[in-house]
Amino acid sequence: MKALITVADVKACAEKNEKRIYTEEKSIITPAARDIASDLNIEIIVGDKPKTKPEKLELNGDLVASIVEEVIKRLGKCEKNSFTKEVDASGLRLVKGDTVVAEEGETEVINSQESAEMTSGLIKMTPGFAKKKLEFNEVNYVIKGKVSITIDGNTYFGKAGDVIYLPKNVEISISSQGDAEIFYVRHPR
Repeated sequence: MKALITVADVKACAEKNEKRIYTEEKSIITPAARDIASDLNIEIIVGDKPKTKPEKLELNGDLVASIVEEVIKRLGKCEKNSFTKEVDASGLRLVKGDTVVAEEGETEVINSQESAEMTSGLIKMTPGFAKKKLEFNEVNYVIKGKVSITIDGNTYFGKAGDVIYLPKNVEISISSQGDAEIFYVRHPR
């Protein structure tokens, strides 16, 4: 049986903020449906809809931009050594966000000798804990909430505004008592 694409189908697509309608090769598309699709900038595509991976988190450009802006604001222009940094023998670094003072000039709080080229993302945590061995170097910025990280028997506590560096190939336990959000940057190799 041939599918029929009508004005109602195009309007339903527009109401869902979709920009494409996928249909079979032998579908009948009414001229009015083609006209309204053109007016609404909706493509009618003959063929199967591409398969996509399900997203674990809703991470959009505006959120990433606001997180990066906040990190730059807090870390981008710092007076040399104007912040508190805890350093563990394993390589972990914890920069206390409330001790970073924005001044003229630029000082890295996690410098290129401690870390290198990175990727980024967002972690949303609920109460509980997880254990894992890190496959990448990782810089974490606590956006909200409080987290604790145990590494080599030592526990470090981070709160909103803190920056934590975790070296690859170490085993950690990370936990939160409440909801927490963390922006992370990972070394890709």
